[in-house]
Amino acid sequence: MSTEILYYIGISQSLFVAFVVLTKKDKHASDYILMTWLLTIALKFSILLISAEHSEFFDDQFSIGLIPLTFGPFLYLYTKYLLFKRHFFRSKDFIHFIPFILLTILYFAFFKEKLTFNGPLILKKDGYIPFRLLYAFAFVSSIISYAYMTLKLLAKNRNLLKDRFSYFSENNELNWLYALTAIFLLTYSTYFALGGYNAIKGVQYFDIGYTADIFLTILAFTVSYFGLKQPYLFRYIPEKTEKDDDEENNTPKQKQGEDDDDSTEKYKNSTLTDEQKERYIKHIFAFTESEKPYLNSELTVQDLSKQLNISRHHLTEILNNDIGKNFFTFINEYRIKEVQRRLLDPKFEHLTIVAIAFDSGFNSKSTFNSIFKQQTDTTPSKWRSEQLKNLE
Repeated sequence: MSTEILYYIGISQSLFVAFVVLTKKDKHASDYILMTWLLTIALKFSILLISAEHSEFFDDQFSIGLIPLTFGPFLYLYTKYLLFKRHFFRSKDFIHFIPFILLTILYFAFFKEKLTFNGPLILKKDGYIPFRLLYAFAFVSSIISYAYMTLKLLAKNRNLLKDRFSYFSENNELNWLYALTAIFLLTYSTYFALGGYNAIKGVQYFDIGYTADIFLTILAFTVSYFGLKQPYLFRYIPEKTEKDDDEENNTPKQKQGEDDDDSTEKYKNSTLTDEQKERYIKHIFAFTESEKPYLNSELTVQDLSKQLNISRHHLTEILNNDIGKNFFTFINEYRIKEVQRRLLDPKFEHLTIVAIAFDSGFNSKSTFNSIFKQQTDTTPSKWRSEQLKNLE
């Protein structure tokens, strides 16, 4: 495939997905970040295309060595704003683009047509080698640091899932974002490895620009796939924003970097009295046992809080601090008990174990088996056999 064809594919794909995002109703800040990222990718390909067809009129080093400095911030901010469902971009987050802006100004002010980001020439012994290394370091550190911060955000979200959901799925685990981050890392790890080899040898053994552009096109296609085939790309996991929770609970916002799993620290400023806690605990247990909300396989903490008429924050606080279980564990323990009851009930002996599990609120065979073994140290079939023997 010629480079020009690749550029046309990258441009058309990026613009198409950007248009899909633009036409989406009820757009949030994450949508605009994604759209801007795609347009930036299209700009990168456009500059390379112009350079390929009219090299005497255009300098492509801006596209090769500077525009990619924005990709890490775009990935991180898109993930951050998607998780928190913010409607507007916060001005303080522009700080992530300062290195790109400063290095771009320096390039066009002092180094245009003097610096090249082509691998074999990085270590060329001339007066500009410190500046080329500076740009190379900025590029490498940007990719690594923002990929790390993105994965850290996703890991934090996964840890918080057990306080929000009673089930795990590709939707709430955001596996597609892990895939995007993996492609992002693979793209530039390959780019750095091949470029480093070229620089050490001082010869263009590998066309690293073409390799990076192939991966960048794949990245655009990946976003397209999830955008068009997986509707949850354009949904948001938290039921409320951080601001909504702060206003509803009227409690100080947790400090940045504080461990969300430290429930004692998180709820140290609780507004609930001991009497309110005791009343809530009785209500939670009585309602759960009588109404069996856990039979809803897609039950969320927001759903249960509405049914109990208890704020989500207070419900999570009671579960974690006073009952000693996160929402996921609390609900699935009831589901396991329901499965165990039905496994021993002759009315359900015509059903398979999996069918009983699904009727009891589970929506995944693997999740059911994992939780059942975790709670009983055995498999469902062995547990039923042992219990039936004891009843004989």
